[in-house]
Amino acid sequence: MVPPIHEYLPNEIFCDILLQAAHAAGAHIPRQTPSSRQSEPDLRESIKFSSVCQGWRHILTTNRSFWLDNSFKNFLYPSPQDALACMKAVLRRTYPGFNRITMDFRSLKDLDQDQAERIIAAALYILLNVAPEVLSSQWKELCLFVADEELINTISDYLTLEAPKSARAKLSPITSLQVTLALDWHSRRPSSNVSNRPPGLPSLALPYFNTQSFKSLTRLQLTNVRAYVFPSIIHQNPLLSGRMFELSLHRWTCKIDEPLFIDDSDPEAGEADPPMPPFHLVTNSPMNIFNSSFASATTLTIQFPIPVSHHNIPINLPYSPSISNIARLFLKNNFDTVRDLRLTNVTPRIWLALLALLKRLPTHLMTSDPLILPLSTLYWEGLTIQFAPFQSRSSTRSSPRNSSISPGILIDNDEQENIASTSAAVFPPILNSEGDPPLIKRIKEELGLPFDVETELMKVEKIEELQEVMRRCSVLLTSRLPMLRRINICDSKGASRRLDFEGHERSAA
Repeated sequence: MVPPIHEYLPNEIFCDILLQAAHAAGAHIPRQTPSSRQSEPDLRESIKFSSVCQGWRHILTTNRSFWLDNSFKNFLYPSPQDALACMKAVLRRTYPGFNRITMDFRSLKDLDQDQAERIIAAALYILLNVAPEVLSSQWKELCLFVADEELINTISDYLTLEAPKSARAKLSPITSLQVTLALDWHSRRPSSNVSNRPPGLPSLALPYFNTQSFKSLTRLQLTNVRAYVFPSIIHQNPLLSGRMFELSLHRWTCKIDEPLFIDDSDPEAGEADPPMPPFHLVTNSPMNIFNSSFASATTLTIQFPIPVSHHNIPINLPYSPSISNIARLFLKNNFDTVRDLRLTNVTPRIWLALLALLKRLPTHLMTSDPLILPLSTLYWEGLTIQFAPFQSRSSTRSSPRNSSISPGILIDNDEQENIASTSAAVFPPILNSEGDPPLIKRIKEELGLPFDVETELMKVEKIEELQEVMRRCSVLLTSRLPMLRRINICDSKGASRRLDFEGHERSAA
């Protein structure tokens, strides 16, 4: 009689076979809508494998690779009771190895609020009841998705006030928290009392999420949600002893207005806190930031939308950067504490706008807002510029397929789907997005450089050529940035160079 396969294969090889089978099964199953399944395909395959026999179950449940990412995205299928029972069974089977938990409550969007709140409370109770105790926990990430701002308050209140203290303590090992409010603006009427915002950009009194129970956070990612943060907790976090706390503002669809409320009292002792420590602000939604003051943000990373092509026509993503909204970004927000600025997916037009701002050209050349003053002296010590793939006007017209995205730049699946489903007619060709060539010509003339910045950048083929163009531009940077020490330059292929503020270049470390 032939022995079972798991008895004569080493566990490592057997697990690798099952892992590949689970991933392959997931890859061949069409992506389901939120109303069809509770968990991801590869997780469902892992559960099936662990149900074959006692030997397979023991091998799978003791191998964390199968349970690193547990996602629960439907709490109505086939019924709320069945969905919660399924979630409980999966969590018990994956205990204590799960690393990342995703709770997607967007399927509750059209449900009665009281019923939705009961389902959320039951799901959170199960999660905290099954979660391992602090000393044995390997739980590091929690991702929360909702489609109703009131449910953000429900989750925040439960994790901060309603859950037993012993259950809330199980949240303390988590280092990364993501809170996403996925708002459907087609069915909403945005507030009309917000001035100076582009037409169609919604703004609401967005809810706050309380982070008091998360004692080990090193990264907080917010989408259309604001957060309470406590400096005392951040100061006491040993994981931040050699690094900065990171705040990520990810894919906002509404106005970003003061995303943090910094509580200046100890949440438990009621004593005064030290000030907010320096933190790293990362955003891929820069065009939605208006009238914000990011105090203590000493490092700022701005990830601009990537220009992509659709039906062979170069287009911009929504709220893509133009001269005017780049000007609003830097002139209407307070980045006085920033010492290290990092810009990614930079196009020649974005770089032109930044040079115009640092040259302190009249603001009416860049934006129609009459209340904006020119950029004051800034105290950036480091500037990092990562360029996106771009082409000259002639090459784009002759071979539009060449405007592909660099392999080093990643777009997630949701963004790819949004791009693929967008009509090219909605967004004009990227090279004509300004709509006012004479104004761009005047900006270039006012810069006073003996060359056309955009033209020279579009000619670049090697990192050495890019380095030389940036060196020639640096005369405009050093006069307005007295503390500038270095400029790191990265092309779309991953090559990099460094300009010291004295003007000497060397390869980036």
